[in-house]
Amino acid sequence: MTEAGNRGVLVAAVVAGRPLHEVAALADLSVSSVQRRLKDPEVIAEVKQERSRQRQETLAQFSQLRTACVKRLGELVNDADPSIALRAIPLILTTSGRLDLAFDVEQRLAALEEEFDDEDIDDAEDGLEPWEGAAEDVAAGDSAVEPGNGAAGEGAAEDVAAEAGGWCGE
Repeated sequence: MTEAGNRGVLVAAVVAGRPLHEVAALADLSVSSVQRRLKDPEVIAEVKQERSRQRQETLAQFSQLRTACVKRLGELVNDADPSIALRAIPLILTTSGRLDLAFDVEQRLAALEEEFDDEDIDDAEDGLEPWEGAAEDVAAGDSAVEPGNGAAGEGAAEDVAAEAGGWCGE
């Protein structure tokens, strides 16, 4: 088997969730060779790409099924037998409420992401770069902004530290 063939088999087996020894046997490689190849950035990228493709395919199938389910539930709500209709109604009400909530959360998350993207752009234009651990540094008192040093006004460090505690769930 060629290296490309081995790689394709290896990627397929990894994505399928096979144990390492099975991946090695399927790809006609030793376990150590599989471990080494799984550290290769190209192989890692292929595994990610294949997982993403499978996820997209599965989502498309669920989307088709969801449409069929909604149609069928609509038929059941209008069924001549009231007991069937009464069992379908709570499913629709519960599911539609959850769907409304999911859409609301999605929209709010998108708005937050857009806001943070805009802030990153503004910071870049100002020549500012965020630093990791800023909230923890300020909360610990390791800040360049100190009360009375003129950097941000009296009490600024305490205000920022108080906010940082809120960000960290304290």
